[in-house]
Order: sequence, then structure tokens, then C-alpha cells
Amino acid sequence: NRITDFDEIWRIHKTSFGIVFQSFKAIFIYNQGKIDIVYPRSKFHFSYYVNGILWVYDETQGLMQYRDGKVRSIAGGSEFAGIPVWTILPLNDDQVIVGTARNGLFVYDGNKFTPWNKPVNEMLKKYQIFSGALIDNKYFAFGTIQNGLIISDSSGQIVFEINKERGLSNNTVL
Repeated sequence: NRITDFDEIWRIHKTSFGIVFQSFKAIFIYNQGKIDIVYPRSKFHFSYYVNGILWVYDETQGLMQYRDGKVRSIAGGSEFAGIPVWTILPLNDDQVIVGTARNGLFVYDGNKFTPWNKPVNEMLKKYQIFSGALIDNKYFAFGTIQNGLIISDSSGQIVFEINKERGLSNNTVL
């Protein structure tokens, strides 16, 4: 079974169940010389491997998780249908932070999504998250569309901003 039209590969993750290659049209999981293919219900956006879980954003189904060979719905995940997820970062071993461009940050505890009402969230809603990274297991770096890079600590307090005013050539950080 050969697939030739799978689009660009947007994410690659080293996971406990193999190497994951994610395009908008499919997820390919390479493990022990074999490739398993998982298709979206509509169209994949991006995926994230956080806290040992492969999180997948489906444009019409919302935020989902890969389990047992399939991309499956999660409690509250459909709230993100039509609201792309741009980053998922570990808050601790049991909770993740989910970042959207215009709706800001949410904490997910495995059952529900709650807005992360911290100072950094208001700023990120205003300037639009595009990307995120965990630094030294204690800081979150958020690339924005309109205000460069915003760094917060794990309690959501803003630590530093790097933008055009402070030397970047452009305020968009992808």
C-alpha cells in the first residue's frame, strides 16, 4: 500500500511508540521497520508530543489524542473546533497549557479546559500566539504574530519581551 500524495511533513516526534511524521493529510508512525498510517476525520493542523501523549488538532473535531492506533476525541476537545491550537506545553506531569492565536492559553487537566488567567495570557490574546517552547523546564517562550517573543515563568508572570522595539527586525516570531 503506497501513499504518494501526503503533502508536506509539518511535525516529527520521537515518541514511546515510534517516530511520528505528521502532514495535514495523515500521520505516519514508524516503529520496528513498519509504518502505520492514521488519517484525520477532516484535516490535521499540527501535532504535539507532550507528557508522553501525542496531541493532534483536527480542524473540525478540535483537539484530540492518538491512542491505540487511532486519533480519538478527548473531554472538552471539541471546544477547539475551528480554533487552531498553535502550541501545547507541559505545565506539570498531569496538566498541559494549550495555546490558541486569539483565545489565549488554557490549562487542561485531563477532564476540562480552563482559561489560564495569568498576566501573560492577556498579552498573548492581544498579540496572537504562533508558537511556544519550554525553556529549562521553568520558562515558557511564546512566539507571537504582532509583538515578537514573550517569555513567562511557569506561574504566568511575564519575565521578558523581545520585539522590534528591542532589536528584532520583525515582530513576527514563527
